[in-house]
Amino acid sequence: MKLLFPEATERQFADAYAQTIIFALLLARMEGSGVLDLKDAYRILESHHLLLSRALQFLTDPMALKEIDSSLSLAQRIINEIPSETLAADEGAEDPWLFFYEYFLSKYDPKLRKKWGVYYTPIEVVRCQVRLVDEILKNEFGKNMGFIEPGVITLDPALGTGTYLLGIIEHALKRVEAEEGPGAVKGGARALVNNLHGFEWMVGPYAVSQLRFSRALTSKGASLPPAGIGIYLTNTLESPHIQPLAPPLFHKPIAQEHERALKVKDAEHVLVCLGNPPYGRHAAAQEMNHAITGGWVRHGDEKGPGILKDFIEPARSAGHGIHLKNLYNQYVYFVRWALWKVFEHRTAVGPGIVTFITASSYLEGDAFVGLREHLRRICDRIDIIDLGGEGRGTRKDENVFAIQTPVAIFVAWRKGKKQDGKSARVRYTKIEGNREEKLRILDGIKSSRSLKWYGVPDDWQATFRNTLYSQFALWPLLTDLFPWQNNGVQCKRTWPIAPSRAVLESRWKELLRSPDRAKAMRESGDRSISLSQADLFDPKKTLLAIEKLSENETLGNIIRYSYRSFDRQYLLADNRLISRPRPALWETHGSRQVYLNCLFSICIA
Repeated sequence: MKLLFPEATERQFADAYAQTIIFALLLARMEGSGVLDLKDAYRILESHHLLLSRALQFLTDPMALKEIDSSLSLAQRIINEIPSETLAADEGAEDPWLFFYEYFLSKYDPKLRKKWGVYYTPIEVVRCQVRLVDEILKNEFGKNMGFIEPGVITLDPALGTGTYLLGIIEHALKRVEAEEGPGAVKGGARALVNNLHGFEWMVGPYAVSQLRFSRALTSKGASLPPAGIGIYLTNTLESPHIQPLAPPLFHKPIAQEHERALKVKDAEHVLVCLGNPPYGRHAAAQEMNHAITGGWVRHGDEKGPGILKDFIEPARSAGHGIHLKNLYNQYVYFVRWALWKVFEHRTAVGPGIVTFITASSYLEGDAFVGLREHLRRICDRIDIIDLGGEGRGTRKDENVFAIQTPVAIFVAWRKGKKQDGKSARVRYTKIEGNREEKLRILDGIKSSRSLKWYGVPDDWQATFRNTLYSQFALWPLLTDLFPWQNNGVQCKRTWPIAPSRAVLESRWKELLRSPDRAKAMRESGDRSISLSQADLFDPKKTLLAIEKLSENETLGNIIRYSYRSFDRQYLLADNRLISRPRPALWETHGSRQVYLNCLFSICIA
């Protein structure tokens, strides 16, 4: 447990280990093993999948079998009945593992799926990014055969089920076959075994990617190295300077997995970093949760502060400190790590490429001025492909993912050593339409030359969006005309908001009658049934904790509430239920007040 998941609880470790076993058995079955015999499954996996094979070997211990025999034997019998050929796609057929883990997790643990952003990346997105990178490798870096050239070390730091690496394999080997003939495909596959790496922290996707990666290359004639393929179960954001534990001999293969991952992080020169990093805000950072709140990137280690400071300090200096909370997001940590690894690490001697598809908030948000400045300082070129996808508000736009957050692709690269003081050239384009139209356009992009690009402002911290369409960009900012802004009231729970007073009255009664008020209220870290709060309308008055209220307690104030654009609702204006009440807004509230509702702020005139 300490070797693989040092911060996991026993329950979390048991869950992760159970998933490891199931996927190990599936992989062994795909490779022809009869999984009724654990020793046979272990033997099949041992040569190329050390971590998964050792997970199975633990279960051959009589004491372990005694504890889980009935559950394990049921899983073995079910998996053993699956014909091994059904676990592999026929030539040209859809990969049966393509959607597997996203679907599995959506049923097994939907909260975990949402927390870690486990959403299948459409293959059209993957192919587009891969083609754009291959174009740069060939035309700018002189790597005529792209991904299979020696030294073109490519890493997906948020691997998932391996879709990006599979996209590279498909694209690279098709190029080899078309340009050098079928006989060269085997050699190309061998080169990709050495060139491709992936990091994944969740054990389910890790196992699936091991399976897909191995099958894709061995089916083309490549043999897998004894030490294992370049797929690692690791936390990308951990410190690259950490010293791995020295385990007992039986655990050595697991420790070796960690050591191999650290070697890539701290010693391998990565030329290309690509993928779809997780998106998600997280709980407040505490001493015990650094691993899931940015790790080394945000918190640093004994050798120095976190490298996220290069995004934070420019934003704070520019007066945007109030917005920095928007920077603490999983995708931002991965962007910072990738830029460090490809362009700033001691092995980053010159050229490099980073391309991610992420939330698009960095394109013009105030919190991200440091990110934009840093990209401009360390790169030569930055291409932005804005895919839109805002699923909230009145002007909804279909997303290429099953999410409501707008997304964009960036491709950032430099050809050699960066010239200090020279800003990268940034180009912007936007792809519009419904989901199918956007994916069709992406699938048709064979070269960056096929896109219509627009220039963007060249100031260090300027937006990454094109603002040159009209005179609108020359107008003064609304925030300059009304310099006091405040974030809106946020409940962090939806039930105190309703279309009528009667609904709120009914919900209040249900809360007080509930045998579990904490659950009914939907407690959060800052609001619980045990906390007293000041009255929003009379700060000198203290409201009794909800757990102490009688079932007949009178309902508090109900007011009209602008929930979203053109969406007038009613709000139960009770400070015990509102996580972000914004007292300054309540103090200025009145019948003579004028409110200007903006996309990210509320401006008071």
